[in-house]
Amino acid sequence: MDKGTEKLYDVAIKSHDVLFSANTVFPFILFPDTITIDREKATIVHRPFFRIAKIVSVRIHDLLNVEADIGPFFGSVHLTSRYFLNNPESIHFLWRSEAAKVQRLLQGYIITMQEKIDCSNIATDELIVLLDDLGRGAPD
Repeated sequence: MDKGTEKLYDVAIKSHDVLFSANTVFPFILFPDTITIDREKATIVHRPFFRIAKIVSVRIHDLLNVEADIGPFFGSVHLTSRYFLNNPESIHFLWRSEAAKVQRLLQGYIITMQEKIDCSNIATDELIVLLDDLGRGAPD
């Protein structure tokens, strides 16, 4: 097997390592939307109706910013990518703890990409803890 094929297999297998997934809260969103973070990308699935979905995936490498609006019960996450600068992708009505965790994990991942840190050989559980801690920033 040549190096390109081997690398493709490695990336495909690691993309199945889901770091975190969250669904919007029913009944505020009748057909719950989902955000999933894996080692390669963040995917938001908007479901406007039964068996209909709009799926937006953005590579972690292409994320420029992630913002979370946190309220007393719910939160929203807004992703800005180099490909949708003027139109950030958003997901609303996540539980507030889940919105905060998505923001921390993605912010941690953005920092690792900017620092050119290779996370591919870090165990999934350890990677989640490290990204969460890095994305958390300074304590209050």
